[in-house]
Amino acid sequence: MSSQADPDVLLEGLAEILLKGSVKEDHNARKEALRLSKALTMALEEPVNAAVDMMFAAFAPMSARIAVDLKLFELISSHEGLITAAQLAALSGGEELLISWFRIPRREGDLF
Repeated sequence: MSSQADPDVLLEGLAEILLKGSVKEDHNARKEALRLSKALTMALEEPVNAAVDMMFAAFAPMSARIAVDLKLFELISSHEGLITAAQLAALSGGEELLISWFRIPRREGDLF
């Protein structure tokens, strides 16, 4: 856990904002709640997990771009039922191994 900020103090700050009213209507309160919630996340997260998150952060947009280029989202949405990585590879012209790394749920609980 990070020693940058005391999670209890950050939680108290968020509770104070909540007691004052709705963050939906108060722009400054919303900004402060967002700042405190980000600080709380940083304070609670283990340093190794934060490092791993930063290391892999660039892969999500790249993966999404590849999926769009291969039209994977279109193929998945137009397919009846589940579709395998092998089927997606055959339909898209992509590499099965690459596609098998994607986990794109069609509905909650689906793999593909």
